[in-house]
Amino acid sequence: MEDPIFYKQLVERYLAKKATDEEIKVFFQLMNEGLLDKYVDAAMRDMEGMERPAIPIDGTDHAGKKTFGRNWKRLAVAAAVTGLIALGVFYFNGNNDRTRQEAVAQHDPAIPPVNDVEPGGDKAVLTLGDGSTITLDNAENGELAAQGNLKVIKLNAGQLAYKKGAVGNDAVVPEYNTISTPRGGRYEIILPDETRVWLNAASSLRFPTAFVGNERVVELSGESYFEVAHRPDQPFKVKFADGAEIKVLGTHFNIQAYKDETIRATLLEGAIEISKQTKSGIMKPGQQAVIRKEGDMRIISNVDTEEAIAWKNGYFQFNRADITTIMRQIERWYDVEVEFRGNIPDKEFVGKVSRNARVSEVLKILELSKIHFIIEGKKIIVMP
Repeated sequence: MEDPIFYKQLVERYLAKKATDEEIKVFFQLMNEGLLDKYVDAAMRDMEGMERPAIPIDGTDHAGKKTFGRNWKRLAVAAAVTGLIALGVFYFNGNNDRTRQEAVAQHDPAIPPVNDVEPGGDKAVLTLGDGSTITLDNAENGELAAQGNLKVIKLNAGQLAYKKGAVGNDAVVPEYNTISTPRGGRYEIILPDETRVWLNAASSLRFPTAFVGNERVVELSGESYFEVAHRPDQPFKVKFADGAEIKVLGTHFNIQAYKDETIRATLLEGAIEISKQTKSGIMKPGQQAVIRKEGDMRIISNVDTEEAIAWKNGYFQFNRADITTIMRQIERWYDVEVEFRGNIPDKEFVGKVSRNARVSEVLKILELSKIHFIIEGKKIIVMP
């Protein structure tokens, strides 16, 4: 017999992330039986009407497009690969008709399917100023190279770090090094000023072996998360190939600057100034700057910062993303080629899944939206 009060409270506790393990099990069971549909729909309607203002970076006000507020992410219930079970709950939105489905994939991780692809891992190449290279994933821990009074070290936890020697001075003219991750790679580096940088797949960062002068400048291609060391007298700048740059004093932020993506800078802590040509603006925590190829720039408030850095925390996380956007991420992380065939359904995805999962586990969840996949070696074919 339906218990409206219990069902409503269960949904509220689940969306507020206060449900116990037993309540979560009951939630999934009732969802699978369709008994919570109207209660979840009511929560979705409450959240749908929220406005998220889009403010151009030049300060001109424009009405924001109707979209979901920050709490929408609560409906993107995770798929976390834990032990032998990959559990994912996704909400699909296509042609304004939302459906909900639950995926439970269970198998022995030690026996992968014949056609499958393992996830990426800690892989990167360091190119020194003299042109020599070091493959970091194969390098032993300890000192890798010496550049003037600076030692290049691979720490026990796997990060790359730069440490000053016991004597001597920094080079007056620093060398420039580049760390590059391949598709299917990621890496963490501690720069000479103690700034920490996490590089996503297919990314590169060019930086000096010593930050001299009145500013610290690095060049980024791809995607990185920064935790910048605080030096008020020496601002930190990140430059991109298209001429845009970000200036910070000390902050945490994520930058997505792939050639096939719109540039997005998301601020978690501190303050940054973002500029391109004659346009500039100051960002606050919880905002995201969007820089389009045609030159348009704007700042969006109340963004889901958790979604922006999900990759750094080991997840794919989507908030109304289309299949092409998702497959670009899969291409980079699994180092595969993606081919689309036929008329693919126009759907949007909301959800979260571990990046430690094999590609087949991710695709199983996506297949609930009536999109089908064939894995042929390192190629994924997407079909209706």
